[in-house]
Amino acid sequence: MRRRGRLEISAWVAVLLAATSVPAFGAGPPVMVEGHAGVEAPRLHAIAESVARYRSVVEAQPLPPPGVSPEQAAIEERGQVVRLALVRARKKESEALWDDCVREVAGS
Repeated sequence: MRRRGRLEISAWVAVLLAATSVPAFGAGPPVMVEGHAGVEAPRLHAIAESVARYRSVVEAQPLPPPGVSPEQAAIEERGQVVRLALVRARKKESEALWDDCVREVAGS
């Protein structure tokens, strides 16, 4: 009976240590999870989520079109990201100006 009590306590200690241990997120190089033709999408997604707990997972990037260097493709991608950020900033700015106008009217 006494032996069983020790076993239960050690099991609880193991569970407690497992629950409080911090996963080694980012320990090591980033990985890319890629499925074969026979792997279903939900299963591949579950595998990727599981791997993401311990490593940083990167997405596969498409190759640039023929005749375009990787540097040129990266510059184009950065330009597109900047253009989208500017559009969002202008939208936020116009919304902020609208809010200021409403506050001014409400205050008068």
